[in-house]
Amino acid sequence: MNLPHHLSKHFIEVHNGGNWAGSNSKDRIADITLEEANTKVYSCNTIASLIFHVNYYDAAVTQVLRGGQLDASDKLS
Repeated sequence: MNLPHHLSKHFIEVHNGGNWAGSNSKDRIADITLEEANTKVYSCNTIASLIFHVNYYDAAVTQVLRGGQLDASDKLS
């Protein structure tokens, strides 16, 4: 198995299941309602905000792995 294939396989498994940890993002948030995802608890980020940050980071990294420029910004994330 070559490195790009291995990286992409692991990346997909972390989000959709089948990884070595036995846990994944998709299953963890499957039963959360939109109201719950947008509920702020104390000064912590909401679940929706955290998922947005993960997706933003994933898109930036994917672009770099495809040979593109890293154009992500902390103030946009």
